[in-house]
Amino acid sequence: MKTVLVTGGAGNLGRRASVILAQKGYRVRVFDLPEADVAFADEQDNIEVVTGDLGRRSDLGPACKGIDWAVHLAAIMPPLSETNRELAQKVNVEGTRALLNALPADAPLVFASSVATYGPAQQEIVKLDHPQQPVELYGSDKLRNEKDILADGRRCAILRISGISVPALLEIPRPWFFTLNQKMEYVHLDDVALAVAACVDNQEILGRTLQIAGGGDWRMTGEDYSRAVCAAFDMPFRMATYREEIAWSGWYHTDRSQQLLQYQRHTFADYINELKALYQEAIGS
Repeated sequence: MKTVLVTGGAGNLGRRASVILAQKGYRVRVFDLPEADVAFADEQDNIEVVTGDLGRRSDLGPACKGIDWAVHLAAIMPPLSETNRELAQKVNVEGTRALLNALPADAPLVFASSVATYGPAQQEIVKLDHPQQPVELYGSDKLRNEKDILADGRRCAILRISGISVPALLEIPRPWFFTLNQKMEYVHLDDVALAVAACVDNQEILGRTLQIAGGGDWRMTGEDYSRAVCAAFDMPFRMATYREEIAWSGWYHTDRSQQLLQYQRHTFADYINELKALYQEAIGS
């Protein structure tokens, strides 16, 4: 039985990817902060938890010992990555470098990068040859990570992941992370977890960079997306606010990633229906 390390394994994506991997027969080692909620691991025979700080070599040693594959999901995300640069630098940049040094030399790495490395879309449908010109600090961190990983020389797969839609009762961002008319293509959380898990022990993905997004059904404008989410929560659309300048959302070419990973299982309508069901349950209908 092969052992897979999942950093950030207690996060939304980490939990789902870890469970999928455990159900596929891998021994999963979840690595996250001591205060993280890892109760989900108790329900899976193949999941062990190692707590620690990504920036401490003494913590990374036990986490990396004897692993066969590594999935690196741990990161400081926006908006915290933009407001607490000291923490983001420590985790996103220095933490990733520390992980590279701690991993066994023969352990392949699956790295969760971001389409934020591109900055504003300059192509109708963004392809891998799109210039990487991030406009936010988070995108700059991920671009630095990609360069460090490639310089490390180990076998790896880099996943540039679009915005992730989480089926949960979350507060609507004010403002949204996109402009009203901006093209955007998010992806369901469960589908990203499927993509990540499908990379492990998959020799075809090594040496590749792949874009992970929802597919044609998820291609819309910021207004389309926000109207649907507001309606699911019975919230007046006029209450929604938006960015004034385009950040990084766009439409993405995912034919190759879908061919290799077969992860696009949820439509945008599926996502909205999940939100509606959660909302109706919460209000007792």
